[in-house]
Amino acid sequence: MRVEDVHKTAFWTYMGHYEFRVMPFGLTNVTATFQALMNQYFQSFLQKFVFIFFDDIFIYSRSRDEHSRHLQIVFETLRANVLFAKKSKCSFGEAHVEYLGHIITDEGVSTNPNKIKAMNYGTISRPLIDLLGKEAFKWSVDVETAFENLKVAMNTTPVLTLPDYTHEFVVETDAIHGGIGVVIMQQGRLIAFFSNFLATKHRGKSIYEKEYMALLNAVDKLRHYLQFKHFVVKTDHHSLKYFLE
Repeated sequence: MRVEDVHKTAFWTYMGHYEFRVMPFGLTNVTATFQALMNQYFQSFLQKFVFIFFDDIFIYSRSRDEHSRHLQIVFETLRANVLFAKKSKCSFGEAHVEYLGHIITDEGVSTNPNKIKAMNYGTISRPLIDLLGKEAFKWSVDVETAFENLKVAMNTTPVLTLPDYTHEFVVETDAIHGGIGVVIMQQGRLIAFFSNFLATKHRGKSIYEKEYMALLNAVDKLRHYLQFKHFVVKTDHHSLKYFLE
């Protein structure tokens, strides 16, 4: 903390008067302030070879030599801004890293299996969105099957590839009676995907409108990949190709 701000953190205990010399946990704005500070200092390197989530700095590289250069840049940036990294909490040159609930390897990104195992599926009160309606709660054979399929899907999460912004993105969309699905890929490898249930008011729309909604959802939710870039859309609804003409 700046010397002139130290007194603002003062507190009193039976042992005496204390002040924080570094940013303490618990202050209302500490999270946003620290994240903004880190983003400012590392702005030139973010999403090039650095990700930062509060005090977690994730450095990624294509080779050991490149990794050494990236580490040197990060260390110099920390030193220039009087920031310190604790050696016991650092790990270097790893090919397999757990970060923000995911496993990151040279093959891509997947969900940490420990996070999945920790979920107690037997106590999930709302396994399927259709059970949230005003109708009486009825656990039918179809609902049980869907629930079991959901558990299998969660336990067999695919490995996601990290995006390469020098290559073209391919977005595939589809719609059915009750929902829409979207995937984004590069060179045939999956980067991200999502699906949404359609609200009751939208289920009566034509298939053209549903396919159009799928495309709009894709562009909106994947805009951090697609914004200001040329990309390809694949759909099984022929009439949508006239949308951009």
